[in-house]
Amino acid sequence: MNSNNNDSELLTCQICDKIFLHPKLLPCGETVCLNCSQKSKSNQTGKCIFCCESHESLENLPDNKIVKKLVNKKLDRLN
Repeated sequence: MNSNNNDSELLTCQICDKIFLHPKLLPCGETVCLNCSQKSKSNQTGKCIFCCESHESLENLPDNKIVKKLVNKKLDRLN
């Protein structure tokens, strides 16, 4: 089991398959990148595309600070 692959998978947006640069926390606890949160159907339907939980608003989503720190740490190791 390669921990680098597992780390990369956990730090990757499930929608665009890119590493989180601006991870946003949905009300249900799922994390998506800023671009995907703005483009996704969940913005139009008010439902999370992963768990289908209804959300009143997806405006002004907070950063997922833990994921952001982990991404920065991984990027620092790569440099």
